[in-house]
Order: sequence, then structure tokens, then C-alpha cells
Amino acid sequence: MRMSLCLHADLKEEDFQHVLAGEITKPFWRPKKPFMSNDLEIAGLFSDTSVGDWYSDTHLNEAALETTIKEQTSRGLTLKDIQGGVYKGEEFYNVIFQELLEPKTRH
Repeated sequence: MRMSLCLHADLKEEDFQHVLAGEITKPFWRPKKPFMSNDLEIAGLFSDTSVGDWYSDTHLNEAALETTIKEQTSRGLTLKDIQGGVYKGEEFYNVIFQELLEPKTRH
């Protein structure tokens, strides 16, 4: 299977959201893995493989995480990736949900 990857590093939350908005305009492109540093900067790994419907979010507190998990699983999505960290005594989480756990085959 052919796959392309793109990494954007050292992004503040608002910068990551801007990059995300640009990347997902391309066919199939979606976030594959958001890496969060100790100062909450994001390095986002993007992939051009199709996994059906998907959802991602960053910098969620515990309450928002619980709500997001309920909302997305009720839509039929599976939690594929979760990362947590602590910054200034507060917990934050990044999540990715996908319809398919394995990418669709391209012809």
C-alpha cells in the first residue's frame, strides 16, 4: 500500500488548528498522530490514507475528554489514539477516532 506522511512540528494549539485546516482540504489527508510536548506544543503527523469517517481534537481537559469519547463512540467511531500530559498541574489529552482501524486499499 502506498502512503504519504507529512510532519509539522513545534506548533502552538492555534497553529496546529491552522495546519490541520489546510491539510484536511487535500484528498484523504487526516491527522495520524499528534505528539504533545511538555509545553503543549504539537507535532502533528498527517497521512493520506482513508479510514472512513474520523475525528481528532487536542488539548482536552478530563471533562471534555469524557464528553468527546461518548459523542464519538455514539457516532460509531473507535478511539485509535490518545495521548495525555500535564502542564502547570492540569491534564490535557489529544485524541483521534476512526471509523476503520485499518486504511482502505487504494486501486
